[in-house]
Amino acid sequence: MSDSKTRKETIRFSYNESAAILKDGKANVVVIGDLHIGRELSIARNGINIYGATERMADRAVALLKEFKARKLVIIGDVKDSILNPDSAERKLIGSFFARLAGYEVVVVQGNHDAQIGTIGAAVKEKELVIRNVGLVHGNSMPSESVMRSEYILSGHEHPALPYPASEKAWVVYHLNKNSAEKFYKNPNKKAELISMPAFSDLILGTGVGKEKKMLNPLIRRGIFDRESARVYSQTGELVMLGL
Repeated sequence: MSDSKTRKETIRFSYNESAAILKDGKANVVVIGDLHIGRELSIARNGINIYGATERMADRAVALLKEFKARKLVIIGDVKDSILNPDSAERKLIGSFFARLAGYEVVVVQGNHDAQIGTIGAAVKEKELVIRNVGLVHGNSMPSESVMRSEYILSGHEHPALPYPASEKAWVVYHLNKNSAEKFYKNPNKKAELISMPAFSDLILGTGVGKEKKMLNPLIRRGIFDRESARVYSQTGELVMLGL
């Protein structure tokens, strides 16, 4: 996927999966985001029952951890689908997800849907996280100076997918706009790249990139990362679009 040797050594993308693999010394770390556990409950209210969606997500996460011989999973936000307090059914689903990950270290970088997530499941909760030269954020708010000094920023929240008719999730890589960045940050990494990753949930296809003019991530909305130079990749690693 990447045309950067350095990024290949730092971040690996799991083809045909919405997951990134980071190097932390000799250890691998699996990163996923936008699980929206409980979405199946709201779909069921419309008469469509989807059984086992949360369990399948947990099994996919465990399979990735095993495949890449990782002991740590980082979820970059929106573990749950409800924005505020989850009901008992959603709590049960979230609990079952974390139970299937017993024995692994799980860190949640909290997203805008994660109110009360600290009361459910055995996971460490963080506002943001930096692993080596990679900043990890959800993408709904402006990150700290520390994250902006990172060489790469991995973000969720946007749920990118290939243009309509959107049939496949996508990755989008943005370059820093130095002039815009310095209006908001004292010392941003001038070579920073923002990587917008697709939702891990199978129940969220995403928003067709290039169709949505009002971006959710303030780093893109405020021009800190440049849409015109963005590169869009399919989940098989194919470069499919230049510029948004």
